[in-house]
This record gives sequence, C-alpha cells and structure tokens, in this order.
Amino acid sequence: MKQYILFFVIPVLFSWLNIFAQDFSDYTVYLRTVITTDTSLVIPVYISKINPEDSVQSFQFDLIIPEGLEYTGYHTEGTHSSGTLVAAKISDTLLTLASASIVNLEGSKPLIELSFNGKPAKDYSLVFGNVFLNNQIISDTRMGRVVVIRQLGDIDDDGTVLAYDAAKVLQYSVGLEPLPVIDPLPWDIWRFKTADVDNNNQIQAADATKILEYSVGLIDTFDGSPQKSMTSEVHIIIEDGAIIFHSDDPILRSFNLSLPVDDRFKYGEPVISRTSLSAINEDSKELRIGISSLKSLEGSFLKIPVELFDAEYLDMSYINNVTPSSKRLYKYTIQDNDTDLLTQFSLFQNYPNPFNPSTQIQYTLPEATQVTLEVFNSVGKKVMKLVNGQKSAGDHIATFDASGLSSGLYLYKLTTPSFTETKKMLLVK
Repeated sequence: MKQYILFFVIPVLFSWLNIFAQDFSDYTVYLRTVITTDTSLVIPVYISKINPEDSVQSFQFDLIIPEGLEYTGYHTEGTHSSGTLVAAKISDTLLTLASASIVNLEGSKPLIELSFNGKPAKDYSLVFGNVFLNNQIISDTRMGRVVVIRQLGDIDDDGTVLAYDAAKVLQYSVGLEPLPVIDPLPWDIWRFKTADVDNNNQIQAADATKILEYSVGLIDTFDGSPQKSMTSEVHIIIEDGAIIFHSDDPILRSFNLSLPVDDRFKYGEPVISRTSLSAINEDSKELRIGISSLKSLEGSFLKIPVELFDAEYLDMSYINNVTPSSKRLYKYTIQDNDTDLLTQFSLFQNYPNPFNPSTQIQYTLPEATQVTLEVFNSVGKKVMKLVNGQKSAGDHIATFDASGLSSGLYLYKLTTPSFTETKKMLLVK
C-alpha cells in the first residue's frame, strides 16, 4: 500500500514543484489601438503564444477604465477563456478579471475579449495593473488606446458639421493651435482622424474644403479616399519681386504652402484671393499658408512679396488639392532689380535636372515679345510646345511634364524674333 502512495505522491510533487519554478519573463500581455466610429466596441486582451509545457492554467489582471468609457461585459468564444471559469468585478474605474482552467492553456489567441461603450468622442488609455499567469506576476504589460470617432468632420464633437469645423481644420493645417477660449481641446488621435476626411493621414486645406461642402449640403458623405481627379497644376511665376501662384484649372479649390524662415529671407504681407478662407502661421522656422474655397481658385490666387539676401535660392513645398509638390526658386528669378539680367534674354538650366516626371524651365525677357518654348528628343523631333504667345518683360517659368515620355536626353529651345537658345535636360525614370 505504501508503495502505491509513493507512486502517486511523487508525480503530484513534481507538478507542484514545476508550478513554483515557472518563468514567465518572456510573456507579454497587451492591448492594441482601436479606432472606431461605433460607440459599442469589443477589445481583445492579447498575450504572447502560450507554450503547453509552461502549464498556464489561470490568469488575472486589473484594468484601469478611463472616464467616459463604460465596461459592459466580456466574451470568451475564440479566446483562452473558452471553457474556463471567469469572474469579473467592476468598481468605480477599476476592472478586476480572473479566469481559471483545469487544463493547460496553449496557442496564439487572445486571453479574453472585453466590451465597452464609449460615450464622447475621445482618446481612451487602458492601463494594466497586477497581471498574473498562475501565481507569477507578469511585468511586461502594454497599455492600449481606444479612439472613438462620432462623426467625420465634426471636429468639436457637438453633433453637427459646420463651417466652424472647417475653420479649425484649416488652422490646424498650417500649425496654428486651437484657440484657448473657443476651443481648448487638444488635437488627440480622435480629432485628427475626424478631421482627415479624405483618409490620407494628413490634415490639409483639402479636408477643410470637403467639410465646408458637407456643412452646406453640397456633398452628403465623406468617401474616405483622396480623389485623383482633384489633382490640379499650379504655376509659380515671379513678377515685381513677388512670388505669384496661379492656376488655369477650375478644379483647384485648396492649397497649402510652406516657405522657410530665417535671416536670409524677408516676406511681405501675403495677398490672398477674397473668395477663399485662409490661415497664415509664421514662426522662427517657416511660413505656412492654407487656402480653402468652395469656388475655384482659378487665376492668380496668392501673391507673396519676397527678398533674398545671402541665400541663392528658396525651397518651397506645397499641396494643391491633395497633390504634394516642391520647387526651388533661384535668387535671380525673385529680385527684379538686377539690370544686367533684365536687359538681356536668358534661358536658364531646368530644375530639377535630371528629373522625373516634371521639371521647371525659367527664362528672362528684357521686353514684351512673342515667345515659343519647345522640347525636342535626342534626334531632333519636337515632342511638346510649352509656350507659344506674347509674354511680358520679366522672369517666367514653364513646367515640362514628361509623364508620357521615355527616359533619355531632351533639348529645350527658347525662340523670340531676336533671340534663340537651346539647352539639354535628362529624364530618368
């Protein structure tokens, strides 16, 4: 009889010794960021893959519930808690949950799923405390975030999409902080996602335009994706010591611009089309301008006086509708008081070069005259006419878009009644 008892006691003893010797240092318990427009949501509690030899038969944790997020229950189907005994207690803002099993847990699936109701639009942080596997505490735990969005375009979460929301988005697009009295709320993830109505992970003037359209019923939904058809070309010309932004395309209705600010540049007061809503922000590093309009920005919609001192060029970046672009303006194209340049015809090297797929070609005219600017391939065949008409005296820029052409060497030729010059450029795709 004693022999049988010994055989029974030894396996049990080894089992208990194994439990006390367990090492769960490689395990992580965590939550993921959930972004939802549904106020009722289910959040899985994840864990690293559980190895059967680790003899995990129970878990327990505390979860701090932030204000505004209401715990409504748990789900076990498809989780490690399926077939186990689960107990949960909610007290104020603390959820304590425990699960016990008579068999070892194993595999890759959530520990359990928790249900919540998110009342206001908000970012909610969920933080663990006292996480146990069996009787061993787990130190590697990671908080989760719940982002509740009530309605796209409703930036202040007041239940309506108004012109005010469009104004706040335009301000944000140029880096202006929300007004401290009117709108003290921070730009958390939920607000960013609410404002990003075209879902391109950027807040631009194009989002403000869409929200303004929605507020007056011109559109009845946000489709959630940028429209390729909204791409519109913007021409940048230099006249009378100012940068002028011009469009010949009636679909241009939003524009964001960023210019560098330091001691080498001096900007005058920007002049912006009166038919648009605009926001301007200048700090020690950059000048940012956002323009949003329900009508077309066709024509010259923005003029910025500028002087360059020690700098030889000025780099800018801009977004026309939803299309990002950049450009480098050289000093000689901006300052119009250089009489040597303005008393002669000049054709400058294109920029950038090599290029793909577009580049800018700059030229100077000392007088108003008839101008043609043409592009030829390496064997002398004309592939495009960029300019053909009367042009005023001063500096001009033409854009060559080679999207439909193959890589190789191209020539561009400027011709007037009294001047002609040809230069080379390289298209690399």
